[in-house]
Amino acid sequence: LSGIQQNQIARQIDHEFNLCLKYNEGKRKVQLSRLKLYNNQMRDPSLVGDPLMFTVFNTIHASLWNDRLAATWEGRGGEGDEDTEENLNALSNFDYDVMQKAEIDYEWNWDAEFFGRGLLMLMEFDRREGYNAPVPEVIDPTTFIRDPRAASVNGDMKGRGAMRFGGREIGLTYHELLKNKAYFNIGFLQKEKDLKSPIDEMRQERREAQGLTSYDKDEETLSRKKNYEFRMVEWLTHINGKKYLVTLGNNRSLLVRIQRIKDQDRWPLIDRTIWPISHDWDGVSVPDLTEDKQRFRSVLLNLTGRVAKADAMGRFAYDRRKIKNYADLDFSSLKYIGVEGDPRTAIFPMNGANTMQYIREIYELLDVATQKATASPELKQSGTQKGAQTLGELELIAGYSDSRYSMSARLYGLSEAKFWRQWYRLYKQYFKEDIDEKIVRIQGAT
Repeated sequence: LSGIQQNQIARQIDHEFNLCLKYNEGKRKVQLSRLKLYNNQMRDPSLVGDPLMFTVFNTIHASLWNDRLAATWEGRGGEGDEDTEENLNALSNFDYDVMQKAEIDYEWNWDAEFFGRGLLMLMEFDRREGYNAPVPEVIDPTTFIRDPRAASVNGDMKGRGAMRFGGREIGLTYHELLKNKAYFNIGFLQKEKDLKSPIDEMRQERREAQGLTSYDKDEETLSRKKNYEFRMVEWLTHINGKKYLVTLGNNRSLLVRIQRIKDQDRWPLIDRTIWPISHDWDGVSVPDLTEDKQRFRSVLLNLTGRVAKADAMGRFAYDRRKIKNYADLDFSSLKYIGVEGDPRTAIFPMNGANTMQYIREIYELLDVATQKATASPELKQSGTQKGAQTLGELELIAGYSDSRYSMSARLYGLSEAKFWRQWYRLYKQYFKEDIDEKIVRIQGAT
């Protein structure tokens, strides 16, 4: 590409990036604030945090994550299908471990449940000995910004609702760039970072939630050609009607990578959702259903604590005409106070309003609402289900919950099928017939 063409592409992507950043900014801030609510180590140590979101989230996450390969290949009955089926099943079982698919699924599911949509990039192929397999990467939804028009990554069969463009900010060192032959213009990269860097904002919010110290200023002291992390934008877009992956540095002004995507019908990005809404990108997430209730329950919990402390300390009214010295009310054991007149009328306890009952009822109502919305009854949260006294009632509750969970599991299955189809496409793309081969060792029943 000529310098003029590179500048034209950089300007196009800069316009698209700014459009997406402005559109996604509000949602990103909400997501980052929820990460603090999920695990906030910086809260006031004198207050108590309610773990509602954490409990419900991990109940659902544990039910839907599986660390074993669930997908299998089946032939359609044509000639040679059985051999192909057997080979693909053996190969996918082998690659499941090579690609660290169990860990990938954990993070992919986590993102889908916490952010409403999890994203996985499957585009590269590792040709190193011992690997020789596709390379999946889970994309952090808090750094990914996308086309405002998109309802999903690749849309329906006609491509309607598909993403026109979208991407994320990434950080790479000089030597990491040198290792990948797809990058060029590396020598022109400068130590420049966008003031509205999505990746810096994400890291800052997560550091604050964990109680860690910011290191951004110290990062700037590192040598440019040693371990300094350059900020770049990795962008999926259409150029002259064709799909490309483009990487830009120097605040989106320097082209350092441009790669045409071979499969022109689809982006190499696979999305996973837990509770999708038709024609909508974000869907519904666990924090959508629990954030407000956790915040309100935390207020009630700390209010209850203050009321309990006040009741434990006691509040009294005394007759100043009978008890002359206030210091006499500093009680200790075997202390005698002289009063004028009947001592039974000199001091008496003040009973506060009966608010504890109302607080308890509201707290339980919020808990029940959360359980119904997320199909996560106390029984699944390792607790005892209130009001369910018989085994039959407990089995009914568990059955209804499982039926709701099974819908999410089936939706995950759709994205799993997309993953393995893309995995197969990459083998077709990178393995040349009669040239490349891969031998895997399989473990059988004997």
